[in-house]
Amino acid sequence: MRHYVLAAAALATASAFATPTPALAWGGDGHRTVCAIAYRHLTPATKNAVDVLIPGDGSGRSFAESCTWADSPGKFGRGGEHFANYPRTLRRVTSHNCPGTHKCVLSAIDADSAILGSDASNEDQLKALKFLGHWVGDIHQPLHISYQDDVGGNELKASGACRRADNLHSVWDSCVIQQRILDPSIHDFVAADLAAAAQIDGTVTAMPPAALRRWRQSTPWQWAAESYAITTRARTGYCIRKPTACWYSADSQTFDKTNPRTEAVGDSYLDWAKPIVEQRLAQAGIRLADRLNRRLDPHYDPATGEDR
Repeated sequence: MRHYVLAAAALATASAFATPTPALAWGGDGHRTVCAIAYRHLTPATKNAVDVLIPGDGSGRSFAESCTWADSPGKFGRGGEHFANYPRTLRRVTSHNCPGTHKCVLSAIDADSAILGSDASNEDQLKALKFLGHWVGDIHQPLHISYQDDVGGNELKASGACRRADNLHSVWDSCVIQQRILDPSIHDFVAADLAAAAQIDGTVTAMPPAALRRWRQSTPWQWAAESYAITTRARTGYCIRKPTACWYSADSQTFDKTNPRTEAVGDSYLDWAKPIVEQRLAQAGIRLADRLNRRLDPHYDPATGEDR
């Protein structure tokens, strides 16, 4: 099992999921966990390339910590690339095209992947690395593949078991991770995220090689399709499936600010969501590692996940 660097410093993060309502994207815990899992599956050549780039931002952070960088508020002008907003009439995601004419997380993954391993400057490759680590995490958070009118569940209230989550988006961003996955005895939040990554990666490394190969050989639109299927599942409580669309509520197809809906999120909901979130974090980590290895290690073999 590969090891990752444990860094001592961390940054609290916030992001704009869509104007004007703020939201986190997995929250810092989720993004650090995804990238810590990915780091464990980098080939030596890729790991060296990543380690060379990361100190270039002068922060002293590890790769895992760098994956929260893209959530710095108002700094990068790429807020619309954290998610994909589909029409409520969509049954399933079937293509790599961003919905509408706007950029989205799918086009963002393409753009920053192309910069890595190219003849771009180290500064541009560093930015691309930090963005890509973040985008791959975002696309695996189910409610980032959702609808614009309710801002991916930010306009859907949540009540019950989540102590610091008052809407359904934040339940999936942070509450499930913090209340069902992180070890409460670890008080340093970066250390807790790295410990969660190690625990989740233990289940990954025990998987049949063919299953991991299928994860690696999938494409970003398929990752979005997986998230959308979770988002629109009845048990998720995000939307209500009708014959022609997935409605905001039983009475309104789109968000109605005069009558906001509240979803009850109890302990049984968190217990149900826990293995789903763990799998999404694992899939994001494995797929991010695969994409970095493909771009930064010419000897990488995607079939095995190792060097040839």
